[in-house]
Amino acid sequence: MTHTKQNINGLMDILSRMLRETDDFVDSENDKAHIRLAAATTILRLAKKWDLHITPEVFHFTILIAKDSSTFVRTKFLNKAQKLLKEHKQPIRFACAFALAVTENIDNLRFQNYKYMAEFIEDYSIAACKRKLSSVRGAIVDYPAYVMALVDISNVDGDLELINDAALSLFSIFQALKKAEDSVDAQTTIKLHKLAEIGIYYFKCIKSC
Repeated sequence: MTHTKQNINGLMDILSRMLRETDDFVDSENDKAHIRLAAATTILRLAKKWDLHITPEVFHFTILIAKDSSTFVRTKFLNKAQKLLKEHKQPIRFACAFALAVTENIDNLRFQNYKYMAEFIEDYSIAACKRKLSSVRGAIVDYPAYVMALVDISNVDGDLELINDAALSLFSIFQALKKAEDSVDAQTTIKLHKLAEIGIYYFKCIKSC
């Protein structure tokens, strides 16, 4: 099992370098775009089984493919994310890619991303409500609206002070989640801590921009 984990971590490191283009062995921009797409879609497929091995940094670079400079890469990546989410073969946190992509300048692509968001929220809200009504104990991270916490607040129109206040409150929530523990379900604690780490990392990235 340890050997398998080492292999997965090694693979994640390779994919991360492919996403960031740190290995300067390709000159063609078209080839670079296909490498970024291949890395991002591979992480999407691996996420269902190996999500705990996807670090906040790798997740961050993967999701940013939704705003890639290549329209081809953006479209293919979002289509793949939508397909896997629809089939429930991917953690719901990856749906925040749709929220990042709604700033798309091309009208039909922007409309498609809104459609993906609406379908995701409707589909997973129904599933979350069913778990709530059943004997199965659900977790707050099961609700699709939770992924909205990962949207870049700099893209929101409105009063800046109000947005900043909301961002500070949200950051405080992430800090609290990082210290929270579920006395019944240890797996829920892991999910909460993972979400908190990603949220805190994302806010730090926004602040440094």
